[in-house]
Amino acid sequence: MPLDIYLLADVAENHQDWINYVYHDSCDNPELFDYLLIKNLWVETIGTISKYITERNSVNMQNVAVTPTGVKFDLTSDLNTTRFDKELTLNIYTGNGTVDSIKVNGINTKITQFTRGGQLYIKFNVPSSKINEIEVVGLKVEIPYCGDGKVNQKNEECDDGNLISGEGCNSNCKLESLKQTEDSEQIYVLLYIGNIDGTASPEWYPFYDKLTSYFENNKLPILFSFFPEGIRVDGEFANIFKRMYLAENIELSQKGFTMNETEKHLDKLSLEEQRHTIKYGRFYFIEGMKKILGTENIKIPVTYIAPYGRFTNTTRQVLEELGFRTNFGLYYPDDLKPVESTKTLDSFQYGVSFTVSGSAGRETIFKESDQIIEEIFSLDRLDVEMVEINGRKVIPLYAHQVDFEDKITHGKIDEVKWNVYKKTISKLLANSSVVFVTPNQVWNLRHPVCVPTGISESFCNGIDDDCDGIIDEECKGEIYEGLIYIPNDNLRATSKLVWNILESSVDDFYTWEYGVLTGILLTIILISTINKQSKKKTEYTEELI
Repeated sequence: MPLDIYLLADVAENHQDWINYVYHDSCDNPELFDYLLIKNLWVETIGTISKYITERNSVNMQNVAVTPTGVKFDLTSDLNTTRFDKELTLNIYTGNGTVDSIKVNGINTKITQFTRGGQLYIKFNVPSSKINEIEVVGLKVEIPYCGDGKVNQKNEECDDGNLISGEGCNSNCKLESLKQTEDSEQIYVLLYIGNIDGTASPEWYPFYDKLTSYFENNKLPILFSFFPEGIRVDGEFANIFKRMYLAENIELSQKGFTMNETEKHLDKLSLEEQRHTIKYGRFYFIEGMKKILGTENIKIPVTYIAPYGRFTNTTRQVLEELGFRTNFGLYYPDDLKPVESTKTLDSFQYGVSFTVSGSAGRETIFKESDQIIEEIFSLDRLDVEMVEINGRKVIPLYAHQVDFEDKITHGKIDEVKWNVYKKTISKLLANSSVVFVTPNQVWNLRHPVCVPTGISESFCNGIDDDCDGIIDEECKGEIYEGLIYIPNDNLRATSKLVWNILESSVDDFYTWEYGVLTGILLTIILISTINKQSKKKTEYTEELI
């Protein structure tokens, strides 16, 4: 179906991923290809792509050396360059560092600078050759150390970007238990306000503006959820929703799609039907934001909320396949079981509510501030897995926008409830034990980024060069001293020079999402201009959104 094809192209561009694009000879909709031309994608046939990937897989970095002007290394390959004759594009991650120029075999070459996820990269082409000498001029390099924010040195158990003990990771980069910390009650609080709905009465939109301004002005991390079908692309709602989207401290999460009867029984649907529903909700969001922002480059939400708590292992699999990082739920229904987190997806199914009943609605009654805070620090669930960061609990604190409406007058804010909300937040802000976070920030803290160096694990450098969790597994006794690091202020860390060489096997290109089709096929591979690393490695190039 064409709608799906468009969505796949959007996903490939937004996630810097590659997908299979299959066009049957009997199809009569060439406009599909027109859509590809406006996307930031590399489009080629499977044969060309396979040959190119084979070249990239064969490339090695050798003789890396730090020079007075930057970094120098050799890019080598054992392939027959007569057959494998495509130029390779090399992407270099520079963080906030600068590169004056790139020399290939002593000759200055054209470089292109681009930003992704707030991080700076450059890219340039190198010819197909047995050996190419590359010189990166102007690049400042640093040596790794405890406190640089990267868990990639020998004997490091953690690295939170500083040398302060009592925060879960001590000054020697060793994990601390809660008993080792100065304040055993340190805790993460995840603020959430649900159901930002464009279909609500316009007289309620000023409250959306009030909410947005409150969190904008106080720079407080907050999660808002929305129904994709409820997005309005013009007028007052669109302007407010745009501010929510653009605010650095606000995370938007997709809540279902239409919230119809089907989604009340989402768990009863097949994996394919669930995927279809969630993907179309994402597509609806993307298309709506394109109109609101006037741009094709849309950040996709990575947190999902299953309507009515209908979340199962099947739904979790769909979310992982679609690149979501978090399932954010506040409970699990009596007829379902809790679903645990995985290595790639965090799962919340608990929280502390502002309302006495825990439910949403203008008729609800708010608890007192002190009661809410006491519940936050005392919450301990044995029936469901609680999300933790270095042994510290993450506690969702939630309300829904409809809770704040006066129970008598529509469109009027219940000032008593609003004051309880602000008072509770103020008390938590005054407590040094409390750290406010969003689900995506939680995910990043729970899944530290390991950056591959491009250096062989045969060098005994005490670093996990290939990010497989094992340090120096092929160590042969050589000592490698030219460790390459670049400052990366966005992650409160330093990052290694990254050679973004795609390492997926050619066989991956024959794994079809829709199965093998019979008949005459024109097969096309879409690859983002920034390719991701091998599945065996931490996908460090994924945009942090």
